Amino acid sequence: MGNVWEWLFTPLARFSNLVELNDWLAIRCRELAQRKHPCHSGRTINECFQEEQRLLRPIIAPFEGYVEQMMRVSNTSLVHVDRNRYSVPVRFARQAVSVHISANPIQVVAQAQVVATHQRVFGRDQLICNPWALFACAREETRCLTQWCAFR
Repeated sequence: MGNVWEWLFTPLARFSNLVELNDWLAIRCRELAQRKHPCHSGRTINECFQEEQRLLRPIIAPFEGYVEQMMRVSNTSLVHVDRNRYSVPVRFARQAVSVHISANPIQVVAQAQVVATHQRVFGRDQLICNPWALFACAREETRCLTQWCAFR
């Protein structure tokens, strides 16, 4: 694995988003697949992979990799992840929730239910909210609407 990392990321390239990175990695992987295999000098890496691929077991269920963090929802119905604020339904304000942080979605779990899902933002100091939560918030507590407006 160390060799592959070195082959792909030396020299270290920069990308403005994950799509550019993935496109570049796909091109580099196709190029590297044509190299001679380090242990089987008469064959390419791709030829060895094609042979091994038949022996691989299928993936039965998707792998959901995430980091779980316990957080307290603020009194303005927000959780803070990597210097960004994500909205949570107002009924969970001031409560402890589990936040699942993965490469793409941020999921907020309370009482064994996913109560909020947002696309992950990699910038800083941004407010990511579900606008429909504002209407529910206004129905439940008028004070909450004025607090939300303060973030705009």
